[in-house]
Amino acid sequence: MGESENIFSTKHLPVVNERVKQLVDFYANGSVKRFSEMIHLSSSQKLNRVFNLDKRNNEYPEVSSDILLSIANMFADINTEWLLTGRGEMTKTSQPTPTEHIQTSCVSKNKDKEKFDDNQGLSPEIFDKLLSTIKEQAEEIGVLKQMIVQLKQDKSGHVSDASDSTVANAV
Repeated sequence: MGESENIFSTKHLPVVNERVKQLVDFYANGSVKRFSEMIHLSSSQKLNRVFNLDKRNNEYPEVSSDILLSIANMFADINTEWLLTGRGEMTKTSQPTPTEHIQTSCVSKNKDKEKFDDNQGLSPEIFDKLLSTIKEQAEEIGVLKQMIVQLKQDKSGHVSDASDSTVANAV
């Protein structure tokens, strides 16, 4: 097999790599460099290599867990189950509360591991690490959302108090 044949390989991208490519197309109009900046990678080369055959073994590299975590961290509307397994829609159509998301993740974890195969492009260890990290982040997001609600309530309470006191002083 000649070296130039790698360029025209008929090998398909692994499914996880393909889903990341869909995100690059969706959020950055196909610009790997722009998408890398959006997810705060230090270099676009790391992301770009998952879309190119490795000349040493004629295989596509796996998408690293730090790339997947960066995507999950930067795009709250990404359905992480879709990103990891391909199930569901790319973006969340209805935002479950963090608690519901955690429960769903824990319940589906065993099902996901049973259906896990080499075609997914992720090792079971990476999958478990990502699932654990997502659970922790969902808990933190829940706490932060509660804080935001509380701050908004406090702010609206102070604004209405200030308005009442101004009216009272004017009379």
